[in-house]
Amino acid sequence: MSDKKYFPLLLATALLMLLCSCVVMPDPGANMPDSGPIPVQGDTGPNPPQYAALVATTDYSLTGGFGVISLDTRQAYLPDPQFAADAVSPDPVAAAFGGYVFVINRFTYDNITVLDQRFKLVRQYSLPDTGCGFAVNPQDLAFVSESKAYLSRYECRGLWIINPLTGAFLGSIDLTAAGYGGPDGIPEMSGLLIHGSTLYVAVQNLDRRNWQPSAQSWLVMVNTTTDTLAGDVPLLGKNPSTDVVYDPSLGRILVGDAGVVSAIGDGGIEAIDPATGTSEGFIIDETALGGNIGDFAIASATKGYATVTDASFHSLLVAFDPGTGLRDPAPLYSAASGFTLWDLALNDRGELYLCDRSATAPGIVIIDTSTDTLVTPSPINLWLPPFSIVFLK
Repeated sequence: MSDKKYFPLLLATALLMLLCSCVVMPDPGANMPDSGPIPVQGDTGPNPPQYAALVATTDYSLTGGFGVISLDTRQAYLPDPQFAADAVSPDPVAAAFGGYVFVINRFTYDNITVLDQRFKLVRQYSLPDTGCGFAVNPQDLAFVSESKAYLSRYECRGLWIINPLTGAFLGSIDLTAAGYGGPDGIPEMSGLLIHGSTLYVAVQNLDRRNWQPSAQSWLVMVNTTTDTLAGDVPLLGKNPSTDVVYDPSLGRILVGDAGVVSAIGDGGIEAIDPATGTSEGFIIDETALGGNIGDFAIASATKGYATVTDASFHSLLVAFDPGTGLRDPAPLYSAASGFTLWDLALNDRGELYLCDRSATAPGIVIIDTSTDTLVTPSPINLWLPPFSIVFLK
């Protein structure tokens, strides 16, 4: 899944990495890994399996990029670095729909790059900051079709409706006017999910004077047929910061609430019943997880995974049981510094892909969820540290 992660945390992580004397970012002139062939979808049927993982990468400062990992060979295709940097900003989130890859270039970059199945540029379009102040900070796309999608805009009052291939403006839904603007008039909308005919919009509702959660966060509901507001789900937790997902094994919509990022115990993974539009609370909270939540993935009704940063500022990948809310005692994977393990995504082969953003050896870690064992002896090197994963069909 791709993390819908928000800028203040990215900025803090970038500052920490830049100030740390041990950080040595890869040099494309000397350390650029060899590129494998371009992964190609061999199945042309109506519902083909996943064949590759596109990973948006970033140095958290000046340069972005991407790599594509074949699910069959685990070789990484790496495009020309200059092309990749032009397509992907240092603050990227990746999405995929209908044979296209969409790279959402977020804070201050305010554009979307569209790539085809050969990872060539289709179009890159800017997002005007009309009514948003100095930036748009796009966060997520939820697709109805190749000609209609919803776009969450973190610095803005309105949720946009656009043509995702061209960027053409189709409409706007003012969340602030509907009462979701919070103390500063900005909803801080982040992750999006379409389930059935309803769009769910994660509204963090932060206080921008200190970037802390306000009294209430929501999942705001939109009828995708009429493009009108259809109610809201008041969340038990605050600051929903992960992707919003529907898990069929649980029959629930799930979102990770970070709460106050510097505190452990005020967040967790929250479940929403789509039939009633109500929250059922945390399936597991940060206390049980053992740290601040980064991201999560659900493999089954009895097995889930999460990245957390513990009280000692170590980053961990942990497994847990969504039914009991209990975490396995030992982490599956760890990194020495906090917020280093972040985005993770589960493919249709039962493999968990994990972004390890360690300064000295960043890359993608793959875990076999049937045995919870590492498939990769070392992280797959994509030159720059990985940030956002999306699987391609």
